[in-house]
Amino acid sequence: YEDGEAVFIDTEPDTWNMCPKALEKAFEIYPEVKLVVVAHLYGIPGKIDEIRAICNRHGALIVEDAAESFGATYKGKETGQFCDFGAKSFNGNKIITGSSGGMFLTEDKEAADKAGLTIAEVGIWRNALASDPGEREANIDYSVRQLKLADFLCARCAVNVAGAFGPKWDGGYKENFTANAWKETVKMVQTIIDRADVKNTYFTLEPMPWMIPTGPKEYLKLIDMVARDRFAVHLDIINMINSADRYFGADEFIEECIDLLGPKIKSCHIKDVHLSESYTIRLEECGPGDGEFPLRHYVEKLDALDPDMPVILEHLNTDEEYLKYLGYLKEELHGLYKTF
Repeated sequence: YEDGEAVFIDTEPDTWNMCPKALEKAFEIYPEVKLVVVAHLYGIPGKIDEIRAICNRHGALIVEDAAESFGATYKGKETGQFCDFGAKSFNGNKIITGSSGGMFLTEDKEAADKAGLTIAEVGIWRNALASDPGEREANIDYSVRQLKLADFLCARCAVNVAGAFGPKWDGGYKENFTANAWKETVKMVQTIIDRADVKNTYFTLEPMPWMIPTGPKEYLKLIDMVARDRFAVHLDIINMINSADRYFGADEFIEECIDLLGPKIKSCHIKDVHLSESYTIRLEECGPGDGEFPLRHYVEKLDALDPDMPVILEHLNTDEEYLKYLGYLKEELHGLYKTF
């Protein structure tokens, strides 16, 4: 990509990783080299301290490929943190998988900005309103830790759902909409934000069809009741398409969400919704392009609000599905997002 010329370095016979002696010899032959890519193979770290010392002497940066050594340590320190830039993979054949994607690591803020690195959100996904007091306390503690992690990473937000007053952590129950549910939700959000005391990120709730907030007006009401400047919005607009009015008036509903919540929106999901022909009203979440939601209008409004707004594809099952729908979005959203 950078029109560089590759110089291959021999490996050690015992670890199959880059040989420091061979690297030193290569610098004698190619003293103009300014970047070295080091891979830790099959979970076994290479002699990264020796390689680091050699590169320092020759003024070369290092990219540390830790895709196959996630969790491995070298002299007490986890791989991926020894060099100028690190990379880890979440591909399906790696140690920790996330369907696809990976992680770019650096302590150089300028380099991270240049690379367009944005951590959109840190997930929580626990019922912080669980009926069992012990479970509720544990989930609030976990929420605080995740919010602190988001702050440490300078992620745009940490996200959870409000929680449910029933056995399923994200289930729909009548009790989710009582006055007590509002009271407990406000108290829970305030407690998490106050305990975490963050400065670089925000706590958000993902709207759900069967728990508060179910729409922008409820979200705005919740923001006012919580009264914390570190409480913001994660916008999953498809989760709020829970009626015929919102389905058929999707363009107007997008406008309403942006008008009411705009500056508070920190991250978003993108997917689609389909109206089934079965009675009565059956609205089904689906992949982008498989439904009828005006996705380009949605993203145009988000882009106008914040050109760096993360728009996250979710709820797909395989790498192939993510690639398929990403391909669709590249065409549908052409010209809107630099990441596309």
